[in-house]
Amino acid sequence: MGIYLNPESERFQKSLHSEIYIDKSELIHKTNEVLNTEQRYICVSRPRRFGKSMALNMLSAYYGCGEDTDMLFRNLKINTALTYKNNLNKYDVIAVNMQEFLSGTGSINDMLEKLKKYIIFDLMEIIKYVWRVLHVRSRRFGNVFWFYGRRSKMAM
Repeated sequence: MGIYLNPESERFQKSLHSEIYIDKSELIHKTNEVLNTEQRYICVSRPRRFGKSMALNMLSAYYGCGEDTDMLFRNLKINTALTYKNNLNKYDVIAVNMQEFLSGTGSINDMLEKLKKYIIFDLMEIIKYVWRVLHVRSRRFGNVFWFYGRRSKMAM
């Protein structure tokens, strides 16, 4: 879908096809265990060059609902876990590599502003897409859709 909202699994696919790929998909099983618990906030911290970005890409590919990624995980350890199918492609994911933002800005505040701008852009693209789909459905089938907001009401 977007760059940050439900990003495509391309980066994880590249990792899978790499000669040095090591299956760390059991992290998904651990994450599944703590979903919807008080321990649901997870910080994946490791030294430089120890796979934080790969872990982010793997988790994003697994949980993100932007595409069906079952084939990517079929030969990995997570495939044998009882919770494997429960959460596969079930969530909207915002995947952000903070280092990418920090290296391109001069301060934390600049980084947060840039991050906000990029995520809002992705969300607006999805809203435009949904609007176009509803517009086509409305014209084709005569459906009426009502949108309610704090300040306005729109009919289509």
